[in-house]
Amino acid sequence: LSQLKVFLDNLRMQFGFDIDVLIVDYGKIMAKPDKDYRIAIGKIYSGLRAIAQERNIAVVTATQINKEGTRSYRAKNEDISEDTSIAHHADVFITYNQTDLEQRMQLARLYCAKARHAEGGFEVYITQNYASGMFVISSQEATSDWRKNYDELIKEEKAKEEQRTSVKEGAKKT
Repeated sequence: LSQLKVFLDNLRMQFGFDIDVLIVDYGKIMAKPDKDYRIAIGKIYSGLRAIAQERNIAVVTATQINKEGTRSYRAKNEDISEDTSIAHHADVFITYNQTDLEQRMQLARLYCAKARHAEGGFEVYITQNYASGMFVISSQEATSDWRKNYDELIKEEKAKEEQRTSVKEGAKKT
């Protein structure tokens, strides 16, 4: 973290440039091997939060979820791998969720698991096209009516997939 602070100070002193957003690809790799790796991870995220507050910037980072989280429909704070204190340091914690079927349909869900100064617990549905490099093509907040329509769409797609699978299996038997 001290090297990061020096880098940001140099940007300011040499170029008069102050950043607005700091994106840390994977904060856990900044942790030094310690007797207790989890404590080291907590210190990294606490330090990133301090940098954000000192410089009035947004810090964006990613983390992995544990095995249980990968099996759940909607990952939450407690599904963070290694150290759940990462979520405690965050002002906003958003999880990216996608079933295999949603992936094939180029759909995903962003769930706001935590929002320190606002109401969390909401979901946003997004359409994607990785082939063209588009993470989000469009989005829709998940109101109860919209959620019902989405669930119906997923049921229809599951039924179509099951039908295609049974047709393929039937063709193999003949």
